[in-house]
Amino acid sequence: MDRSSDASPQAYRRHLREGVKILFHSLPRTMVVLIPIGDITQVLGQPDLPPECRAAHWFVCPCWTTEQGRAEIPRLVAEYRGELQALAADTKFSRWDFTVEVAPTTAGLLPTLGGRVRPGLLSPDCLHLSREANSIFGRNLWNNLVQPWASKAVDYRVEAPLLCPPQDRPFLSTQLNS
Repeated sequence: MDRSSDASPQAYRRHLREGVKILFHSLPRTMVVLIPIGDITQVLGQPDLPPECRAAHWFVCPCWTTEQGRAEIPRLVAEYRGELQALAADTKFSRWDFTVEVAPTTAGLLPTLGGRVRPGLLSPDCLHLSREANSIFGRNLWNNLVQPWASKAVDYRVEAPLLCPPQDRPFLSTQLNS
């Protein structure tokens, strides 16, 4: 396989480790936040998509059109997520002024209405997130940064509050300081 087009979890891990290693050796006082890929099967598997969305999905992810591809995607997503967790747990990239964290921001399922992703959360290609969804994910990411490490939550409600660090912990939460 051509190494430049290798999308295996092993290649994913290798590239991420190379990037984090560069940051670790170059930057003091750094928190690297890894955000896992969301559950794209929820988006790709929606019923009765308009033709422009089916075309966009085929163009971006032709593997979804085959039974083998539909079976592989959830496995790959799970393995990619596992690679992020393993990288964040690697003590080689942990010191008092540097940490690697995985934010569960994208771990949930998008809100649905009638079996489809709620209108307004996807862009016109029915694949990428809309401005509203990015706002929800951004708020959720911020909240994950201030929530204690073992208590990070996913909340995709539009009315979800924006959290502030408590006075007794006026900092971003990490594995080391939670």
